[in-house]
Amino acid sequence: MNATEHGSASGARQGRVGVFRWAWLPQSETFIRRQCDDLRRFSAVPIGAVRVASTLVAPTDRVLYEEGIARKLLAPLARRSGISARFRRAVVDERLDLVHIHFGSDAIALRRVLRRTRVPVVVTLHGYDATREPEQPGWAGRVYRRRLRRLFDRATVVLAVSELIASKARNLGVPEAKLQVHYIGIPVKEAETSEPDQDIDILFIGRLVEKKGVDDLIRALALLASSSTTPPAAVVVGDGPLTQELHAAATAAAVAVTFLGKRTAEEVEALLLRAKIVVVPSKTAADGDMEGLPTVLMEAMVLGVPVVATRHSGITEVVEHEVNGLLSAESDPAALAANLSRALADPELRRRLGRAGREHIRQHFNMATQTVGLEEIYAEVIAATR
Repeated sequence: MNATEHGSASGARQGRVGVFRWAWLPQSETFIRRQCDDLRRFSAVPIGAVRVASTLVAPTDRVLYEEGIARKLLAPLARRSGISARFRRAVVDERLDLVHIHFGSDAIALRRVLRRTRVPVVVTLHGYDATREPEQPGWAGRVYRRRLRRLFDRATVVLAVSELIASKARNLGVPEAKLQVHYIGIPVKEAETSEPDQDIDILFIGRLVEKKGVDDLIRALALLASSSTTPPAAVVVGDGPLTQELHAAATAAAVAVTFLGKRTAEEVEALLLRAKIVVVPSKTAADGDMEGLPTVLMEAMVLGVPVVATRHSGITEVVEHEVNGLLSAESDPAALAANLSRALADPELRRRLGRAGREHIRQHFNMATQTVGLEEIYAEVIAATR
C-alpha cells in the first residue's frame, strides 16, 4: 500500500484519503507533505500526476504518469481533457474514502474524471487559483471561471486558506454551505532564536515572482543605504522567473543582497534562527495573483523571529501591527524601509514582537491542532455521503 502509516495502528484508521497535487511535490509545498504526515485518524495516500525533483517526494508516493511517453504525451492529454483513467484506477486500487485536491487549478485538471468517481471531494484553494487564474483576460478567463463553477458543484467541501481567499471563492460561485476557512498551520517546535547568533540583518524566503515583492524590498534597502552609514544586508532564499531581473536590480541599486537560491527545509530553518528580521513584502501582482497565507510568515514567528510584512491577503489574519509584527501598505518601499529600520535599531522591540508572534502561532496556527480540525471535516464529509 502507498499510504502514509504512522502513529496508531493502521487497523484503527477511519478511512483512506487520497491527497492530490498535479506536480508532486514542489519543494516550496512542504505544508502538503506535513499535512499528510500529521494525519492520525485517516491514512494519507499521496498521489501526483507527474513527479518533480524534490526531497519531498517519497518512494511510496503514487505518481500516475512517470517518465517517457506517459509523462510527455499522456499527462498533457489528461490535463487538457480532464479525463484520467489512471487517476480513476488509483481511487479504486487504493480503496479511497475521500479525495483531497490541493489547488483549484489541479482539481479542474481532473474535472471530468471527478464526475465519474463516487468518492467525496475536498478542494483547497490556496491563492493564485482563486485570484490570478480567474482574472485571465478573454476566453481563457471565461473558461477557467466556468470550469471552477462546475468543480464547485461537484466538490463536497471547498476549503480556503484565508478569509481573503474565501471571499474570492464566494465571488467565484462557491455555495456558502460548502465553503470553510481552514488554516493549514505549521509544526510548533521548541527552537527559538538567540540574539548572539543573529548575524543576518534581513531574511527573505520565497519564490522570486512578482507577488512576493522582492523588488520593493530592494527599493527599501536602497532607501536605507542612502540614509545610513552602516546599511543593512539582506539574504534572499529562493528562485523563480524573476531571479536574473532581481539580481540586476540589486546590483544597480548597489545594495547588499546575497541570493542563495533554493535551500532545503533544514537549511531554511537554520537561516531563520540566524535572522534578526524576516521580511514578507507581498503584494498583488499585475495579473491579479495574490498570496493565500505565506507559510514562511508562520515559520518565522514560531521560532521567535520578528516579522516585517505588508497588509496583503491573509497576512493580516496572522500579524497584528505593533503586537506581533510590523505591517505597512503593500507596494510602499518607503514604509517598508521605515519598519525595517525601526526593528533593526531596537533589539528589545524585536524580542517583544518575536515572543508575541511565537505565542500567537502556538495558540492559533499549530498544525497538529489544525490537522485535527481537518480530520473532523473528513469524517463529516464521509459520514454525510455514505
